Amino acid sequence: MAPLPPTVVEIVPWPHFQGFVDARPAIGGKLYTFAPASSTPKASYVDPFFITPQTNPVILDDQGAATVYLDGFYHLRFTDHAGVLYWDVDNYAFAPGVTPAPGEVQTGSGEASLSAVAGPGPLVVTGLAPAGYRILGVQTHIEADFGTSGGLTALLIGDDVYEDSWGRQPVLTAGAVTTQRDFRRGDGPISATAYSVLIAPEGGLFDPTGQIHVHVFWQSVTGEPHP
Repeated sequence: MAPLPPTVVEIVPWPHFQGFVDARPAIGGKLYTFAPASSTPKASYVDPFFITPQTNPVILDDQGAATVYLDGFYHLRFTDHAGVLYWDVDNYAFAPGVTPAPGEVQTGSGEASLSAVAGPGPLVVTGLAPAGYRILGVQTHIEADFGTSGGLTALLIGDDVYEDSWGRQPVLTAGAVTTQRDFRRGDGPISATAYSVLIAPEGGLFDPTGQIHVHVFWQSVTGEPHP
């Protein structure tokens, strides 16, 4: 969903669309909305009832943000204020929990913040992706310093299959970020269970301080039926 470093683009989706480029708000960024597989303009909206259309392109404010509601599937292009392309995705829709028909592709994301709880953990969050969808990537951001009085030396970021499938974060201070992409490739069957993210302690136990934000990006697979 984003170019590789050194330019890192983070998209926070709907309805409060927000773009970050190298961790800075994409002030004045432009979101172009088209019909799928085309360059024919298709309106997005400022309200959930699809009454008042947004401008096209949508111009992001001084926080790099705008309120955007999507009506079905879109081809989206996101550029800076001068038109330099940051992000381009086709057949995109945001409708958590809605099952696409076979042959359609649906993409979205979910996010949550987890606060440390004293003890062996792990910290767990569920429901960040619908059941039966493929995980495209996971990004975490430490929002408050994790304490080390319990011997904590690193965070293991994983799921309910592998404790550290999303990597190890040895930096426990606010601002530290981890990003993993393209974890589950291929077109094989996907388990029809809701996806969980686990944050486990390495080296000791959690003490009662620390907070981490988790952002999961997911997608259906073309031609794959979903429960």
